[in-house]
Amino acid sequence: MYRIILKLAIAALLFGSFIHVPDQYYQLGRISIFIGFGTLIVTEYHKGHKLSVLGLFAILIIYQPFSKIPFSPFFWHTLDVLLGIFLVFWVILDMIARSISEDDNREW
Repeated sequence: MYRIILKLAIAALLFGSFIHVPDQYYQLGRISIFIGFGTLIVTEYHKGHKLSVLGLFAILIIYQPFSKIPFSPFFWHTLDVLLGIFLVFWVILDMIARSISEDDNREW
C-alpha cells in the first residue's frame, strides 16, 4: 500500500512542476523524487524485477539533486508529464493485480 501512495506522491510532485513556484520547490522536488525513486528501486529489486530496476535507476540519475542536467524546459516538462502518467498507470496496474490476487485467494 505504501508503494501506491509513494508513486502517487511522486506523480503529484511531477505534475506540480507546472505551477509557477519559487526555485526552492524544484530543488525540494528533485530531492523528494530522488528519494522516492530510490525507495522504489529497492522494493523492485527485492521483488526480483530487474528490468524495472534498470529503468528506475535511469530516472534516478536524471533527477539526482547533486548536479543538475542542463535540459531545456520543454524537455523537462515533457519528461515530467510522461513520468507522471507512467506512475499513475503503474498504480492502476498494481491495484488491478492486487484485486486479482485477492480474488484468487478467496475460497468458494
